[in-house]
Amino acid sequence: MPKPPKPNRIGILQSIDTWLKVVALVVLVLEAFLLAVVAKSNTVEWYVVLLGVTPLIAIIVGVFLASARRTSSVTREGYDITAKVRFLTGRLASTRFQPDLIIGLSRGGLVVAARLSYELGLYPPTPTISLWPHSPSFDNPLNSFDLPKIYKMQRDGPDFDKRRAWNILIIDDACKSGRSLDFARRHVEQKLSGIKTQIRTAALEIERGTYTTLIEPDFFASAEIRSKDAWGDDEEP
Repeated sequence: MPKPPKPNRIGILQSIDTWLKVVALVVLVLEAFLLAVVAKSNTVEWYVVLLGVTPLIAIIVGVFLASARRTSSVTREGYDITAKVRFLTGRLASTRFQPDLIIGLSRGGLVVAARLSYELGLYPPTPTISLWPHSPSFDNPLNSFDLPKIYKMQRDGPDFDKRRAWNILIIDDACKSGRSLDFARRHVEQKLSGIKTQIRTAALEIERGTYTTLIEPDFFASAEIRSKDAWGDDEEP
């Protein structure tokens, strides 16, 4: 029996965050109104009003501080991805492997492939394409691009040394078992039989846990040990 889809917790938290802000603003307006009424009546001592209002103000401030922390967390995550991609860029340079084509495994690998192309800083930019691995095989309509034609297009360019191999980098954001990257490599090799190529694989991070990485990519930025995923479930390969 297939596992039920996991709830979109990020979306739920964002909705709750929005409603908390709305409630906080409504409370703030009501408190301001009540303070104005009490100030005119002169029937209640000011420190009594202050004692009643202070906890509510603290709650409102807490809501906005929590929202700011969540925003900061997202910013840190984006910075972390950029830092890891830059580390990979350095690893590629240290091995003198300059990809002519970057293939990102959809979906997480698309962002990484685009960022890596940018960080390489070449002109013209290193082209990126995607492979859709979430089908019974890589031979599906979503992967219908013609690799030999792409090779011919680049080979006929003015800056391509026809004596060397065509360098391809297949990349993903995370590598668990390593099977997806390995299957992708085999698929590309099959499509390019007869063409001199160097195919390398990369991932931002290797996740070791319930499913130990069996086939390590040629390049990776970090390795983490995880026995559970973000929702507390067993990892999937």
